[in-house]
Amino acid sequence: MKRILLRIAYVFAVFIITIIVTESAIGIRGYQTTTDMAGPVLPLITMDLGSMTVNELHGRRQSEDTGAASLPLTLLSPDRRAGFTVYLFGTKIESISSEIRDADSANLIETQEIDVYTEDDGILRAALIPGNLITPGKTYLLTIRLGIRDVGDIRYDTAMRVCGSEDEYTLACEAAAFARSFHETALRGDGALDLSVYLEPDDLASNSDFSSVGIHNSAEQVTWGELHPQELTDWAFTLEQASSETFELSGRFLVRVTENEKERVYLCGEHYQLRRGPVRFYMMDYERTMQELFDPADRSFYQSGQILLGI
Repeated sequence: MKRILLRIAYVFAVFIITIIVTESAIGIRGYQTTTDMAGPVLPLITMDLGSMTVNELHGRRQSEDTGAASLPLTLLSPDRRAGFTVYLFGTKIESISSEIRDADSANLIETQEIDVYTEDDGILRAALIPGNLITPGKTYLLTIRLGIRDVGDIRYDTAMRVCGSEDEYTLACEAAAFARSFHETALRGDGALDLSVYLEPDDLASNSDFSSVGIHNSAEQVTWGELHPQELTDWAFTLEQASSETFELSGRFLVRVTENEKERVYLCGEHYQLRRGPVRFYMMDYERTMQELFDPADRSFYQSGQILLGI
């Protein structure tokens, strides 16, 4: 009996020691190994809308046609010129061409080789002009193909529509300019009075959370309250829908906010639904989201074995 009790005591002691050693090992503060991320591999394309740039197009190696329904919408003026900009990121372009298909991508309508373009400091600018087979007011699938040295053929897709009149195109340009002005005024932080005419404040909306802000929040909340963010990237927006009087646009950007003497970076997104009235634009809906970006090298994100993120 004594030997059995000794064995039980021995096993129990080993069990306790194992728990202590395991907990100590887990509790040891680890060190993060970080490495610099590689830069962009493929060029980026943006399309022209009047004097503004819209619709960041990202390259794909796949050759499957997806149709135009889910793609950004590029509007062309009645002169049919589609200007675009290529950010090269160190790549070498050997050829540029375009294809236009029906919206469901089933039928190829025309192709073009684009030989005339300018290149300066890593930025290439070019344009294409669709032929007479393209009907104004009808939506098509436009594919821009870049032949890239040591990479191959890369495609960039956007929905495309030629406006039926100059007034229609001008209205789309004005809608984009309105969204940009609203965005910039909100970021300045001193435009609450100017923006309040477009908002519909609701007492049920939370004005204590910047992670999600909308048309029903207060003007102070829409203009970022006491955050005073610094925009780190140009506001890149996408034209999602456009009709005779209504437009939907979305955008994304990075901001830096200083909180408790710590700098934090946030990825923000905006969505606008606009309608043109007799005198001015009306905002039918507005939404802004804000997500903190995790920096593994910043030890202040780690507290008591947890990663703390949020705004």
